[in-house]
Amino acid sequence: MSDTTTPPPFTGPTSVPPEIDAFLRGADEAHAAQQAAPAAPRPSWEPLGPPSSMPQPPPPPEFQPYQPDPYEAQSIADAPVGANQVPVSDEPRMPAAPDLSIELPRGVYDATRRVFLTKGYVRELDGEDEEALAKLRTPAEWFDGVVALGIARMGDIDFNQLSFEQAKSLTGTLLPGEDMMVYLKVVTATFGPDRDIKYQCQNARCGREIETTLHIPTDFPVVLPEGDYLPTYDFPSSKGRITYRLVTSADEAALLAQSTETTTSAEMTSAALVKSIIAVNGLPPQDPESFVRSLSIRDRQALLEVIASRQPKIDMSLSIECVCGFHNRFLLALPELFRP
Repeated sequence: MSDTTTPPPFTGPTSVPPEIDAFLRGADEAHAAQQAAPAAPRPSWEPLGPPSSMPQPPPPPEFQPYQPDPYEAQSIADAPVGANQVPVSDEPRMPAAPDLSIELPRGVYDATRRVFLTKGYVRELDGEDEEALAKLRTPAEWFDGVVALGIARMGDIDFNQLSFEQAKSLTGTLLPGEDMMVYLKVVTATFGPDRDIKYQCQNARCGREIETTLHIPTDFPVVLPEGDYLPTYDFPSSKGRITYRLVTSADEAALLAQSTETTTSAEMTSAALVKSIIAVNGLPPQDPESFVRSLSIRDRQALLEVIASRQPKIDMSLSIECVCGFHNRFLLALPELFRP
């Protein structure tokens, strides 16, 4: 390391260029003059903020209510509908809930209390019901199954708490027209009220396809007989006073199950009367089948017509006119309605 010493500070005279010396001297004089001048008082009315000499912003405009321009509104209404413009009439809406209530003319018979229950509710069938219906063998069993599974309540009886066989036992007391009323109500609750139906014109010279839309609640009106429903009725015959009851859906199912390809209409009439006749002159017949066969043809046919006239009726046929002018009449198959 070499020995070095720090030189002493310079204390001799310095020289400043004349132009810089004049600039600095002028600045010192101006500063001294500013310090010697008295400060101007601030007006008491002037708010804090920028000096009053600066331009002030304009006052905000007064609030004016919106006045729609009719020409602008009309131009918007006439504009084509775009991706972001949806007309009010086309907004999606929830479909109305179906009416599940049902009122039957005679109703389900409660044997323990000996009363008919006429008012109740149906329900929408689900996948569990679909599996149960698929196990039934015949169309008649399938129809009775839809009726038994579709009723939710009749009077104070909760069908949801009953077994399938218990529900079928109760719905078997319905009249044949009443079980059809229940069926139409159940398919409406399950699939909705409208169906698109296609048929082929029966005119041999036409044969074109006919399409129509059915509205189940209105296209299948129920025709009810006059008078009140009674447990039993009387019929005057050549053999005396016959007391009878109306044929039920369970009776009808049993008759269909017993019939074969060789069963005649006369045999079906005898079987129906055996189930319907309760007493003759106040006493049960000892041999119902023999008594029914001993009745005259006139009495048999008249009694059967009276029994049929007291049943509620629903016409399940369709009358459709083709464009060719031919009036077609089709008998609607019940499974045609059991779909969306």
